[in-house]
Amino acid sequence: MAGGLLLAGCASGPAHLPQAQDSLASACQWEADDAGSLGYLRRVIAVLEANDFVIVETEAQLGLVTAQQSRLLAGYGAPWYEPWPFGLSGFFGLGRGHHSAGMSVNLNRSFGVDPTQVERVSVVARDTQVRATRDIQVVEADGRLRSSRVATSDEFCRELRDDISRQPDLETALESGIEPALPQQEPTP
Repeated sequence: MAGGLLLAGCASGPAHLPQAQDSLASACQWEADDAGSLGYLRRVIAVLEANDFVIVETEAQLGLVTAQQSRLLAGYGAPWYEPWPFGLSGFFGLGRGHHSAGMSVNLNRSFGVDPTQVERVSVVARDTQVRATRDIQVVEADGRLRSSRVATSDEFCRELRDDISRQPDLETALESGIEPALPQQEPTP
């Protein structure tokens, strides 16, 4: 009887399910009169591309733009980041004739391939509401997810919002003969 009660206690679930919490930073939700327009989505795309993001997905009817950028994390593939940082090989031998003996131990370890950090930004602009989210993942070279975190912050969203508001509407700019601003690239060494 006691064994049945123990098993019944293990099989029961929590008294209530966890509630979804809106942990979106306050600056990552704003109003824009033209948020649901194609012109606004074009400005969002132009700002993200100017910041070296690659557009992954757009859905105009939903007002969605998703972009990402990735960079190699140099040094994360170094041996001290691995749980077993070395391999062991060697030999032991005895010689003849000159009565020699020898032993060799080799701690061989090569540097691994560095993982990649993937930063993903999604902007949803519908009606007059705009919401932005951002997350960062570190992915090993073999595809394993090393870490993942939500990186939506007030500072990031404020900069994104300001950049979008400063970006000229492409259709208006082309009609007036003004070429849209292209991102300035620094010379490569």
